[in-house]
Amino acid sequence: MILKTVNKWRSRFHIRQTKILQIGTLHIYISASDKQGSVLVHKMPINVWLLTLIQALAMSAGTMLVLAGGVLGAELTPDPKWSTLPLAMSIVGTACGVIPITWLMQHIGRKPVFIAATIMGGLVCLLAAASIANSHFSGLVIAAFLLGMMMSAIQQIRFAAMESVTVELIPKAASTVLL
Repeated sequence: MILKTVNKWRSRFHIRQTKILQIGTLHIYISASDKQGSVLVHKMPINVWLLTLIQALAMSAGTMLVLAGGVLGAELTPDPKWSTLPLAMSIVGTACGVIPITWLMQHIGRKPVFIAATIMGGLVCLLAAASIANSHFSGLVIAAFLLGMMMSAIQQIRFAAMESVTVELIPKAASTVLL
């Protein structure tokens, strides 16, 4: 289907050359040039791809919490009705972290906040692991809340990617980071 779309673009815009990366059945449209050789699709800078990788890895902690939070909560809590509290607290942590994180980014910059959030995320994961190993439900709930705050900082990476490219690449940079 993507190849058909690329072929339609070829005929519509008189494109002479296209580059397509094919991995199994996955086709990725990379760039194209018209008859005069001018590039129609611009290449993303490497820092956008790096920010994409950072966000994907950092946000995987939230995915793991969704995957294991209910099961771990049911194992660690004395009352099963509290089993999804860690997951709920991560959402509350994300909501509570947005305003302080953006305020910090405005006053001290994005980079120091991203570094601090990454360090905090690592320490929070250690806290969660220690809480699970020692069967402390309250520690897991606190770790989930702090993990939510870390995720509110990591969600700001798209803005750093948008600031690092030219005006015509801003929408592509945002959509690349949000893959």
